[in-house]
Amino acid sequence: MTTKLMIDRFLSWPLPESLCSDPCASMPGYPHRTGTNLMTAEQAKAMLDYVLAAPRQPEEDAASILLPALRQYMHNDGSGLLAGYEYERTQQIVAELREECEHLKDCQENAMLHMTGLVSERDTLRQQRDRLAGLLRHASSVLGSQGWDALTHEIDAALAKLEGEA
Repeated sequence: MTTKLMIDRFLSWPLPESLCSDPCASMPGYPHRTGTNLMTAEQAKAMLDYVLAAPRQPEEDAASILLPALRQYMHNDGSGLLAGYEYERTQQIVAELREECEHLKDCQENAMLHMTGLVSERDTLRQQRDRLAGLLRHASSVLGSQGWDALTHEIDAALAKLEGEA
């Protein structure tokens, strides 16, 4: 199995409903970031089983798909048999394959739209996190000179600002 095929299989692995990263997985530079910040060992095993599963061989698939259309015909002069595919059944098989390809394209487009939305949401959350971190740094500097009341005031103002943007 090629690396490209493994990458393609990894990227097409359907994420389990329970998969949810912990906060440090989305913070670049956070110490001790590991795979367990993204998924459990059981989920990682399921993903690797999926990625490393041997894909079906195309020639086996083609033969098994076209087998129902295969027929034996007698030569007109009766000198022997030859193999051929029944036209109508072959057309039906090709139509079914085209329909399946269209369905897979639709699934891929839907997955790309979903992924685009997730990336946008992630970027928005990162921007909010960075703004909040800046506000907290500012509040911390204020705390040094004006005490806890100033910190509370700054946090309240930051929360009001975030709620206003939501």
